[in-house]
Amino acid sequence: MIVEGDNTFGEDGALMVPHAVTLHAVQVLPTLALLLLVADVSERRRIRVVALGAVGYAFLIAATMLQTYAGLGPLDPSVGSTTAAVVGLALLAASGLAAIRYVLPRLRQPTSAEG
Repeated sequence: MIVEGDNTFGEDGALMVPHAVTLHAVQVLPTLALLLLVADVSERRRIRVVALGAVGYAFLIAATMLQTYAGLGPLDPSVGSTTAAVVGLALLAASGLAAIRYVLPRLRQPTSAEG
């Protein structure tokens, strides 16, 4: 492993990709939590959906870190980083679909002006 400066590992690995994924997690997870405030579900269920999304992002961050520390470029994934990324994307998609499932019935309810 070659360290050049403070943010490059190996020949092609750079911390820009894990940094970008982490920044998107900081944007997406609070948005998911705010979206779930509209849903007519318990607080416990909201926390579970957001936690599922957080675990998904943890897998995505781990995948990008594995790739970076292995010195691989963003488009040159290893088996381990690909597996972690697929698991992370699946968990993140599941949390998003759960949120949509919980919010849609609330959006379809007629308002007092309509009814």
